[in-house]
Amino acid sequence: MLLLRDIETHGRGLDVRVRVYDDASTADYSKVKAFLQTRRQQFIRAGTRHNKRKMWRWMNRIFADTRKVEAHHFLFLQDDVRLCADFFRKVQSAWEGLPDKKGTLNLHRDASRAYSTTGCWTGAQLTRMGEVSLTGWTDCAAFVCSKEAMQDLGWKLNSISDDRWKECPGLSTGIGQQISVRLHSRGWGLYRTEQSLVVHTDSVSQLNPHRRDSMQTVNFVDGDDESTRLEQRVGTQADMITASLATIPGRRRSLKGVVRRLLPQVDRLNVYLNRSPAMPGGDEYPRLPDFLKHPKICALWSCDTPFGDQGDAGKYFWSSAIKGYHIICDDDVLYPPDFIALLVAAVDKYRQKAVVGFHGAILTEPFQQYYGSRRTFHFGAALGEDVPVHIVAGAGGVAFHTSTLKVCREDFKHPNMGDIWFGLLAQKQKVPLICLEHPSGWLVDDVSTRDDSIYVHSTGSEENWRNTADVQTRVVKENMPWRVRSADGEVVLTVEKCR
Repeated sequence: MLLLRDIETHGRGLDVRVRVYDDASTADYSKVKAFLQTRRQQFIRAGTRHNKRKMWRWMNRIFADTRKVEAHHFLFLQDDVRLCADFFRKVQSAWEGLPDKKGTLNLHRDASRAYSTTGCWTGAQLTRMGEVSLTGWTDCAAFVCSKEAMQDLGWKLNSISDDRWKECPGLSTGIGQQISVRLHSRGWGLYRTEQSLVVHTDSVSQLNPHRRDSMQTVNFVDGDDESTRLEQRVGTQADMITASLATIPGRRRSLKGVVRRLLPQVDRLNVYLNRSPAMPGGDEYPRLPDFLKHPKICALWSCDTPFGDQGDAGKYFWSSAIKGYHIICDDDVLYPPDFIALLVAAVDKYRQKAVVGFHGAILTEPFQQYYGSRRTFHFGAALGEDVPVHIVAGAGGVAFHTSTLKVCREDFKHPNMGDIWFGLLAQKQKVPLICLEHPSGWLVDDVSTRDDSIYVHSTGSEENWRNTADVQTRVVKENMPWRVRSADGEVVLTVEKCR
């Protein structure tokens, strides 16, 4: 899943078509299938397990499918690699800079072959050519292959005898060796980037667990610290992606749409069901809706908690117990299929040192009222660059790693002003809040709920449960000054209390 999220993040706006080939694994791939299905991408499963010794047969199936695709070159990735920032642009730049008759471009530098000057299977001498080197061989961890080179291979591998592993069972599949030898003998250029554009994760190979040579990444383009972080983010609680939201009676239809959009994108979804006879439609949920009965969903009635109805603050009920990535959402936004992936990627881009979102505000001076003394960056309007802000709001998603900001349910002392309480936590813990760049119309709200929002009630004249304008203004004033911090923690703007 981490690799798929990388592909989606770095391939945004590009025509990247994904096919996942599963060699009859016994692992649970339901989450992967759901992720791909929502994006109309393909999941192909083998009828029987090929394992290392027959992997060439499964690769021939992949090559046969590739032959039917209209493309100039193809990218092959194993499932245990992670991608560098701006991956596809860097790959394209390196590929376009290669001389004529380019066959393959290896994107990974591993410790065992990083500094070898002789082709490991062909005996070719390494020739450095700026950002790339002519190596005379390629490896299967991550490589690009031209359509013409694939045609020269006949879109097919020759059979690999079991004799290959008689004396050395730890040898790999032999696929990289065969591709290298055949293409090199036909005069194709086989290259490798000087800086690794992928990271091989720190996990035991399922295909070749007895491999002796090291696949550890060296000279990663984004630096050693980032390489280490990506290597270790495999199967740990720190990888978990949890989304939390609160809902109110009367939003059953919009909630159903939000759940349907978010569920394939996360590991867990928390839903806090505010329920009060005093609220409009207070008996809307006589029982738990069927669309909330899912193994990945934790749905909780407000009346079953010590806190009761909390409005939007209910979405923070689980905060103390969550580990990993926490995404705060609303129940009335039409979230796109790459929403969560982009938020997680942004958290990683800022090295898990900042909170990010697509909707934010900067307080302005002289500060008088919260809804009047601020500059808003709305999630529905275009934003050309990332902007440090005082407030990030749940409507546009609020994403952070739980190691960055400590959040407890008790921090939210009044309902229906979760953004203020959250912003105050960031102020006290000196954590930057960043409103992310995004195009116009990428995020849109459900028009059926606009008249029932906290914003509409708090900017109106009617006093009711959801009108918290005066409380929000008071809390902001009582906690002046409010500081905007850049991604590196430097204070770039301070709003002082009016004298």
